[in-house]
Amino acid sequence: MPTNFMEELVAKWYEYKGYFVKRNVRPHPKELDVVAFNPNVKGMPQLVHVEATGQTFDKREKEKFNEETDKLCRKLFKGFGTIPQSVHKQAVVMKKRKTKTAIFLSSICRISSATFSRIRT
Repeated sequence: MPTNFMEELVAKWYEYKGYFVKRNVRPHPKELDVVAFNPNVKGMPQLVHVEATGQTFDKREKEKFNEETDKLCRKLFKGFGTIPQSVHKQAVVMKKRKTKTAIFLSSICRISSATFSRIRT
């Protein structure tokens, strides 16, 4: 499945921050949007699973955050060094307003317009 704008933005952000990124992982009917791994975040490895969605984060997306997908996330980066047992789970929701599109990145980052321009290109 092609990457949507939100998935692309999230993937680019993690690549910019030095993570190895896998997109659109399809182990079963539930596709994982973005899985990112950085072997050295403040001296510790970090593994992140991000679901990017449109207006709402509904039951279908919530079901993707489970132990089965955590195991898959860890397998994706096998051979990259020490893989943490815990997977940080994050949701990115785009909410449209009348005048402009506001992007909420749940505990990922706060993007200024300058950073947003750099990531988009």
